[in-house]
Amino acid sequence: MLSTLLFSMYLKNWKMGLASRLFAALLWVSYAAACAEVAQMMVAGSPPLTDAAITAGSLLFYVFITLHASMNVLYLLFLFTLTRTTFQIKNKRAKFVLSAPYYVMLALLAQNLFTHNVFRITAESGYVRGPLMIWSYAISYLYFFAGFVYLFFSRRYLDFWKWFSLMGFYVLILIALHVRLLVPDLRLEMFAAAIILMLIQLFVLCPEEITDQETGLLSFRAYQQEVRKVLLSRHTEQIIVIRFINANEVRSYFGENDFNAYIRQAARDIGALFDRQHIDHEMYFERPGTLYVVSDAEKYEGQYELIELFAQRRKVMDDFTKTGVRLLPRVCHINCPTDMSQFDDVLYMGHEFFGMVPYEQVYTEASELLGSKSYPLERNIDSILKRAIVERRFEMYYQPIYSVKEKRFCAAEALIRLRDNANGFISPGYFVPVAESRGLILPIGDFVLEEVFRFISEHDLEAMGLSYVEINLSVTQCMQRDLVDKVQKLEEKFGVSPKNVNFEITETTYDSIGGIMDENIRRLSERGYSFSLDDYGTGYSNIQRISKLPLKIIKIDKSLVDGMAETHGMSILRNTVSMMQDIGMELVVEGVETAESQKTVSDMSCDYIQGFYYSKPLSEEDFVSFIDEHR
Repeated sequence: MLSTLLFSMYLKNWKMGLASRLFAALLWVSYAAACAEVAQMMVAGSPPLTDAAITAGSLLFYVFITLHASMNVLYLLFLFTLTRTTFQIKNKRAKFVLSAPYYVMLALLAQNLFTHNVFRITAESGYVRGPLMIWSYAISYLYFFAGFVYLFFSRRYLDFWKWFSLMGFYVLILIALHVRLLVPDLRLEMFAAAIILMLIQLFVLCPEEITDQETGLLSFRAYQQEVRKVLLSRHTEQIIVIRFINANEVRSYFGENDFNAYIRQAARDIGALFDRQHIDHEMYFERPGTLYVVSDAEKYEGQYELIELFAQRRKVMDDFTKTGVRLLPRVCHINCPTDMSQFDDVLYMGHEFFGMVPYEQVYTEASELLGSKSYPLERNIDSILKRAIVERRFEMYYQPIYSVKEKRFCAAEALIRLRDNANGFISPGYFVPVAESRGLILPIGDFVLEEVFRFISEHDLEAMGLSYVEINLSVTQCMQRDLVDKVQKLEEKFGVSPKNVNFEITETTYDSIGGIMDENIRRLSERGYSFSLDDYGTGYSNIQRISKLPLKIIKIDKSLVDGMAETHGMSILRNTVSMMQDIGMELVVEGVETAESQKTVSDMSCDYIQGFYYSKPLSEEDFVSFIDEHR
C-alpha cells in the first residue's frame, strides 16, 4: 500500500506545497519503518537465532523504533502545516516541547545498547521486551494525545471528511498499539498507518483537485483554501498577487505548451527569489495568468527585486520569441488579515487591483487602494447595480441634437444615468461596461427602452420640433431572440410610432454582427425603425460593410473632432464627412464643445451636431424646458 502511494505521488508529480512535502516525508519514513519491521521479523522472527541474526535483528529494530517515533513528530508537524498554524510552534519553547519526547525516546534507545532494558533479541526467545519499553508506548501516547487535542480544537480549519480522516489516524494507530501491547507478535501499527495515509492522500490532500494539471502548480482552489485558513488563524501573512494582464493574448499567440512552460519558469524564478530572502512560501496559479504567493514573513520588502525579476523575464521572453510579445505583470501586496479580513475581499483584490491603478503602474500596495475614495464603489459595484435594477434607481437624460441646415434642435439622444444614495452620481462610462461584464445589461437595457417609449408617448415630439429620440442598443440586447417582440409590445403599450425612434449600435457591436443580431436589425428596420452607427472612427469599419447595413445615420466619434488640431486630423475628418455624404448617409458629429469646432464642422456641411457647445445631457424636465426655450 505504501509503495503504491509513493509511486502515485511521483508519477503525478504532485509534491507541491509544504503540507504535501511533509506528507511525502511521512510516506518515506513510514515505508522505511515498514521495511525495517518486515526485515527484522524475517531475520529474527524464528528462534533459535545465530549471532549474525541477533545483530541484524537488533539493528533493524533500532531502525524501526526510531523511524516509528519520527512518524509521530512528522504527523504532528503535518497537522500544523495543513491547518496553516505553524506560527504556533516557531518559538524556541514550542520547538522544545514538540521535540523533547522524541529526544527522550532516542536517549532510551541509546542507553539500551548497554542495558537492554527497553528490548533485546536473544538466541532462544527472539524479540523480548524490557521494563522500559512501556516508556516508548508512553511517548507515543503523548504525541497521540497532543495531536488528538490539537485536531479537536482545530476542526474549524478543515471540512468534516478531512478532519475525520486525520482523526482516524490516531484512532486506528491507538487500536493497533493496544493490540500490540496485549499481543506482542501481532504487529498492526504499520498496516493501520498505511490505511490512514491512503485515506489522507485521497480525501485530505486530494492532489488532483488542488493541482493545476497543465503547469503542475498548486491551483486556485488550493489558494482559496489557504486564504480561509489564514483568515481563521488571524495570524499575519503576506500575499503577493502577480497578474499577467495580457495572458490570454500571449497564450493564443504562443500556444498552450509554450505559455505553460513560461509560467512554470516564472514560478521557479519567483520561488528562487523568496528562497534567497529565506522566506517560506507557497505558490498558486489561477488561469488565465495569475500567480499567488502566500508567505508567513512578518513583512514583505522584496518588491524592487520582484520588479527587476520581471524586467529580466521580459528580456528572456524577447530573446526567445524575437517578436517583442511580452507578458505584462502587475503586482499587488496584501497584508492579510491587517489590510482585509473577509474572504471575498481578499479574492476581489486579487482579481481587480490592476484596474484600480494607472496602466503603467507595476507594483501596488492593497492598503493604498483601500484608502482611496473610489475603492468602496469598485468593491460594491455589483450590489449597487443589482439594487439599482430592483429599485429602479436609474434615470434617463436627453442630449439635444442640432440640425445645421434647419438651424434648430431636431432630435435627442437618450442617455442613462445612475445616482446611488451612498456613492452619488456614477458615470455610465464606468457602470455600463461593468454591467455588460457581469451579465446585468439586459434589465438595464429593458429599463431604457421602457422609459424612452414612455417619454415619447407623454410628449408631442412633433410639437416640440423633434423627429426622433435615439436609443443605444448593447451587443447583448442585439443578440436577444425576443428583442423585436419586446419593442413591438412597448410600441403597442405606449402607442409610439416607429418613426419616432432611432436605434444606435456602436462600431464594436457592428463588428460582431451576424446571425440573430443581423435578423433583429433587419426585422426592426422593416417595422419602420431607423438605425445609426455610433462612435464611427473608433473601430475598423469600412464603407463596403457599412453600405450593407440598413443605416440612416453615421455618428462621427468625438475623438475625430478632438484630433482636428493634430497632423492630418483635419484632413481625416473632412474626408470622412465627404465619403459618408457620397454614399448618402446623414452625419452627426459628436463631442463638439467649442465655437471653433462648431464653425469648422458646420463649414464641412455636416447634417447634425451634438455636444456640450449646445447642451450637456439634461434630465427629462430640464430637456423639455430647454427645447421649449429654443424652439
